[in-house]
Amino acid sequence: MGWQDSRPAAGPTFQGHLRGEHARYDGVFVDFLEGDLTYSPSELTLVHGHARGGEMEADIEGAISLTKWNFLPENKWAAEMNFEKVPAQSLDHLLGMPFP
Repeated sequence: MGWQDSRPAAGPTFQGHLRGEHARYDGVFVDFLEGDLTYSPSELTLVHGHARGGEMEADIEGAISLTKWNFLPENKWAAEMNFEKVPAQSLDHLLGMPFP
């Protein structure tokens, strides 16, 4: 992972390319994840993201507004995901629960 640290008055901003394998967060698991990440006191964004879990693949774009590095209930967020090759078993794997 390569990072570029710029330090504006509001705090540092970390920008770089993220690549991970066997990533898990809050019950969501993917075999592979990569994309361009920006992280600062006021935002967390992922662009040009791509994830693979089992046979399923997804393109991901997302942004979360932060308040002093924290995501609060009033902060806004947006995300777009495009799924390909999605067998029901892969949805089970991604969501960590059975899919009817």
